Amino acid sequence: MLDTPLWKTRSSNPPPAAGPRQPTAWLSAAGSGPRQLHLEGQLALGWMGRLAAGLAARRVSVVSARARQSAPRQWEAVFEIEPLDPGLDLDGLDYLGLVALAPARPPAAVPRLRAYRLTLEGDALRVELQAPDQLGFLDGILRAFARCGLFPCEMSVETRGGEALDAFALRGIGGGTPPRAIRDALEARLARLAR
Repeated sequence: MLDTPLWKTRSSNPPPAAGPRQPTAWLSAAGSGPRQLHLEGQLALGWMGRLAAGLAARRVSVVSARARQSAPRQWEAVFEIEPLDPGLDLDGLDYLGLVALAPARPPAAVPRLRAYRLTLEGDALRVELQAPDQLGFLDGILRAFARCGLFPCEMSVETRGGEALDAFALRGIGGGTPPRAIRDALEARLARLAR
């Protein structure tokens, strides 16, 4: 799924050779377009959903994202983000606070899908989605996965021409291969979102 990682590690602060890394977050420029939010280190289960919800609540659009789990709870990710309100200071947001465990969030918008595909690849369920770009789409779809007990171990998110083109590798809550009943439940949920 992620043939060429988009994230960069800071050469001035290389990660330790072994053991869990504390989470870090920083912003970098991506030319004149969206800013890049870099996250790496030990992140708790469900962190992507909390980040997506927090960004949507602040009207920050996720233009694209790449994330992968390198070991249990160890992540490397980069999100291209863009504020929908020109006055919002992206440098002033607490990104690590957004990914931390938080109280219950308000309901996410129900995502609308144009198409989806599920395939079992190795020990992960690969889900490919096409949908109209919607603020809060990533939050809504991550919640749909979580309701089925599925969580990404890798993802690729892209918005092109008003279309969200996303791919996820999902595993069960313990990191195992999703059983057939869970895969069927997710397929039924996605079918409802595609109507």
